[in-house]
Amino acid sequence: MANETSAFGAVRFDQVELPDTIYKYRSWANPEHRRILTHTEIHFSKPLDLSSNTELVFKRNDEGITDHDLFDYYYRKFKEYSKLSEEQCIQAAKEWANNSPLRNADFVKSQNEIFKERLNFMFGIFSVSKHKNIERMWRDFGNNDFGFCVGFDSKKLMAPDLILSSGGHVTYYARQDAPVFKPFYDEPLQSVADMLNILYNLPKEFAQEDEYRLVRRIMFNQEITVPPDAFKEIILGRRMAERDKEEIKKLAGERFKSCKVLDQE
Repeated sequence: MANETSAFGAVRFDQVELPDTIYKYRSWANPEHRRILTHTEIHFSKPLDLSSNTELVFKRNDEGITDHDLFDYYYRKFKEYSKLSEEQCIQAAKEWANNSPLRNADFVKSQNEIFKERLNFMFGIFSVSKHKNIERMWRDFGNNDFGFCVGFDSKKLMAPDLILSSGGHVTYYARQDAPVFKPFYDEPLQSVADMLNILYNLPKEFAQEDEYRLVRRIMFNQEITVPPDAFKEIILGRRMAERDKEEIKKLAGERFKSCKVLDQE
């Protein structure tokens, strides 16, 4: 499924295609994870907080850049943003093309890091699965069966007109085929689309998770409050302590009237 996004990196929540029920695995031992039930709150994580090894992985397509590409790029920039004459634009473009920092490997490496930092600062990810009984997910995100899993009605999760940056299914790639980001773009809006696309790519070894993501700008707020009727299921890990199970059952009875509380299969 293609990721839903507009050219400007903005989409209404009701335009995002999601499974009818989406699942979030959590650890009851983590006070921040508990807030999904105690405060009906979901958290949009910074990408590098999810993983510094598998998030924001990309390759820059520098190999195909020709002298003409560089000249044309700088010429158009001088024409658009300077008051130079035609002859001066041509001369300036030649000088910049011949001495472009894009030819410097150290500069390119530093720009890649700046780009990653920018993405990590700007965007938050709420990741979910359409499956509730994946052993690996229970192990890695459900505190090794001591945690819990929340099933949401995806149509009620957020206000229909809430603006996100994008949303959709994750693409899984072979390690050698990481997504490509160009060093420069003819159309600025294409760079936005490619930038958001990087947030929807993970290595193939995670394909079993069948992950969906919602992405939004988070410079000021990483949390969104979820309406109680969005909670469809709360699944309790098979190794969860009885006192924790009882606490969750009591909480669900008080807050989520139509929500089922189930045991992990």
